Amino acid sequence: MELVGVSFFVAPGNPVANFFARLTATPESLHLFNIVTPLIMLGGAGLAFVLNVLPFIRLTWRRQNGEWVGEVRIKGRAPNFGIAVLSVVVVTIMVLYALGENWQCIIGQKISC
Repeated sequence: MELVGVSFFVAPGNPVANFFARLTATPESLHLFNIVTPLIMLGGAGLAFVLNVLPFIRLTWRRQNGEWVGEVRIKGRAPNFGIAVLSVVVVTIMVLYALGENWQCIIGQKISC
């Protein structure tokens, strides 16, 4: 821990460590923590995707000769595109991890999940 300088955050007596210790102390609070944490992570990645896709993708709809025509315009903004791609990668990794972690429960090989 000292090599990367994070021992301050996980040291006993630290406010951050105490907060997480209280948050996971009882089975009920641990269950709530296990539900809320992925929602925050997925929500953050989803929000990053939406906020960074809006500046470089424009969708327009119009009627032309009695038919609806959709148009997608992409402007080249590398930083926004990079963050949008990264957020999709993060969500994909989290979803694949969740599937891998719970695969035995999903296919019915494990009784207690």
